Amino acid sequence: MKNYEEKDRELFMEGEELAKIAVRSKMALDQLRKIYQMIRERQLIKTWPLEFVRAHIKRQMTRVSGRRGFNRILELMDKYKKDRKSLEQILAYSILLYDFYRNKHILDLIEVAEPAIRETLRKHGLNLYDLWPKYVRGNFVEIAVIIDKYPSDLGRLIMEIRNAFRKTGKISRLNLKIRIES
Repeated sequence: MKNYEEKDRELFMEGEELAKIAVRSKMALDQLRKIYQMIRERQLIKTWPLEFVRAHIKRQMTRVSGRRGFNRILELMDKYKKDRKSLEQILAYSILLYDFYRNKHILDLIEVAEPAIRETLRKHGLNLYDLWPKYVRGNFVEIAVIIDKYPSDLGRLIMEIRNAFRKTGKISRLNLKIRIES
């Protein structure tokens, strides 16, 4: 038998893979949450039989996007049919990682643009504390730039930061809004 850390690492990897597949196949996060709630074992509440969960998944495959994600869940149900707790944990990991993989392209863009943004802020006598995607919906992205003090020429600074993002070459299809916070 595997020790606890090895098993937990295996479940994490399965959950991470499921999150990636779910995002790529456009499976909604709410679908993952619903299946997790159906599989989850709770005291004093009768759990759904796995065959009922399987039927629910097959029904959803004909109604909503995410066929590859649903297929992966069915495969995991076969693999962990005798270990419902592990299946529950895999789904929990996939729910936790879903937003990360859905927005990974934005995080990658921030990583590439950060040195240029730091340099831009330094020219204005400012220090960067953090950059993070405050709001992401479709191709609209609002990025919060957290700095040490409020700038004297906010409009010019925002324009220069936006230009730093454009220089990455990966912003063409994004509607980017910069929000300065101090």
